[in-house]
Amino acid sequence: MAAVDWRTQRVVLTGGAGLVGRVVRSKLEARGCREIVVPRSVTCDLREPNQIRRLLAEARPTMVIHLAAVVGGIGANRANPGRFFYENMVMGLHLIEEARRAGVPKFVQVGTICAYPKFTPVPFREEELWNGYPEETNAPYGIAKKALLVQLQSYRQQYGFRGIYLLPVNLYGPHDNFDLETSHVIPALIRKFLEAGEAGAASVSAWGSGTPSREFLYVDDAAEGIVLAAERYDAPEPVNLGAGAEITIRALTELVRELTGYSGRIEWDASRPDGQPRRSLDVSRAAAGFGFQAVVPLREGLSRTIRWYRDRMTAAPEPAPAFTPAVQIGVGGLELTARERGYVDQVLASGRLSYGPFSRRFEEEFARAHDCRFAVFCNSGTSALHIALQALKVTHGWKDGDEVIVPAVTFVATANIVLHNGMTPVFVDVDPVTCNINPTLIAAAVTPRTRAIIPVHLFGQPADMDEVLAAAAAHGLRIIEDSAETMFARYRGRSVGGMGDLGCFSTYVAHLLVTGVGGFATTNDPGLAVTLRSLMNHGRDSIYLTIDDDRGATGERLQEIVARRFSFVHHGHSFRCTELEAALGLGQIEQREDLMARRRTNADRLLAGLAGLEDDLVLPRRQADRDHVFMMVPLQVRRGTKRALVNYLEERLIETRDLMPLLSQPAFRGVPGADLARFPVAARIDEAGFYLGCHPYLRAAEVDYMAATVRAFFRR
Repeated sequence: MAAVDWRTQRVVLTGGAGLVGRVVRSKLEARGCREIVVPRSVTCDLREPNQIRRLLAEARPTMVIHLAAVVGGIGANRANPGRFFYENMVMGLHLIEEARRAGVPKFVQVGTICAYPKFTPVPFREEELWNGYPEETNAPYGIAKKALLVQLQSYRQQYGFRGIYLLPVNLYGPHDNFDLETSHVIPALIRKFLEAGEAGAASVSAWGSGTPSREFLYVDDAAEGIVLAAERYDAPEPVNLGAGAEITIRALTELVRELTGYSGRIEWDASRPDGQPRRSLDVSRAAAGFGFQAVVPLREGLSRTIRWYRDRMTAAPEPAPAFTPAVQIGVGGLELTARERGYVDQVLASGRLSYGPFSRRFEEEFARAHDCRFAVFCNSGTSALHIALQALKVTHGWKDGDEVIVPAVTFVATANIVLHNGMTPVFVDVDPVTCNINPTLIAAAVTPRTRAIIPVHLFGQPADMDEVLAAAAAHGLRIIEDSAETMFARYRGRSVGGMGDLGCFSTYVAHLLVTGVGGFATTNDPGLAVTLRSLMNHGRDSIYLTIDDDRGATGERLQEIVARRFSFVHHGHSFRCTELEAALGLGQIEQREDLMARRRTNADRLLAGLAGLEDDLVLPRRQADRDHVFMMVPLQVRRGTKRALVNYLEERLIETRDLMPLLSQPAFRGVPGADLARFPVAARIDEAGFYLGCHPYLRAAEVDYMAATVRAFFRR
């Protein structure tokens, strides 16, 4: 088979952040491959076919290299046989099937030496793979992986699917798992000896009798073998990847003791299992098939690994934050300037609190800033959303029960206003990093009763509006942009709030402009603007919406106004704001450039302080075709749940908020379609996501303290 030209390849590399995966990735990049997608569990659960399907549809790979596995040493295998069998089996099963269905040209499956029978003649030859049952402690893991070989061979036979299967021996190297509860023998020994040396311990305990033998392959050699096979091998037979050298566990233990410099005793714990008696591979097929030969001797590989882990142990600890807050560092804030105070004083001196000149000026400035003809100032962003949907329902004659598409991650108000308008929310999953609606999923949610989409611009960054607009046009749907958290941001040259039929914003105390309470609905449609004003004024006849509308009128015009000014043409609401809120807002919007610059500075400072934690946290992603105004800084832990980190921060006076949990809220139990399990990305964000403040009133010392505290949590 001709070698692959990696410059033309698009590779999905599962497990690409793991021990072998990170080296495979660097070798692919060194060969010229620039399109490498590494799915992470937070964004793609490989146990779920629908998530795999989406991954392959978006990545369009020419090759899949499947390294991801749930794995551990003897102890972990004994403790988790069911989990290790199920998760490894189902990940590979679904990934191979979906790759076949997607027409992926080549699939590389990395198996395990644990698939071999317990008493295989040494050296293990691939022909012996089925001649007995694997060693009992790791049989569930080994059999799950071995079943994938059968799947690939049968798919090649029936469908012509080009899958290859590799059998690496025990691997080790930098970035290995050094957790003593789940690690393999080499990292466990390295950690035990180094820590015993630091503590001055007289002895170190080692498992079993020390008589079994093993073969070990350094991670760089393993990665090279995987890449060579991907380049040059295309046959149904499995292929061993090994170093061609065998060592007893006792000799290995003595060697690690020597290389770590530990001088104490080794005490063998015979109550612990030995595992398989011998492991060593015949590697002739790999040499003949694609020219693979290991080049890193065991002693050199161990020395490199020990140096790497010792460097981690001796790295300088994160310095304690020099600043300690006296009060909680909040996610929002407000410090009034002389401008806002002066405007409020003018309102109080005027004796007028109802809609007047400050409200009118605030609306004009806000509309201009968002490329809209009309902006209607009401008492909250929720009220703006409510009357926006109601105005469309009234205008187009929609019926109760008609459907509105809503993202599965958003503030509860986005879905509440659909229910309050007698309509039905239909939920769609979101992008795993931006948390905005995933437009590729909209079409599947549309039914004959769908009337509108409410895309939400979360955390200060616009959603993928071109795709949303295209989906709406294809199905004849209206669009309300929920931009409560995103003002003054542009998407491909266009402003948020001006791309759909209506836009809705909030000026609540924690938002980008602060009026205490307040919100806006924007539109370029004069008819909708009139309906919005009517609905927020009890549904009043548009002839008389403010107390100024009869000023200066005479004759028949005055008589008409008098006759109709207590007429109500819609079932409306009292959603009005006062001149006091408008005065605060006007003062703020006139200083918006400075406020937004300070917010961006704080976000940049916080993210710079979190640099290097990408393996622990999903950090916000800036996109080149749109602004990010950072109403807050959203974060997600990559493993487990956020709860321990959030509690750690709160105990240290750093306020957090969850990343907009919607479908897990008690109020949504029983709402049709509101089953969080149906939305895997939203479910993971619910479990892992929270945000920190970056508002313009934070001081640099507070921002640095937040970053240092997050870092301290992960360095504990």
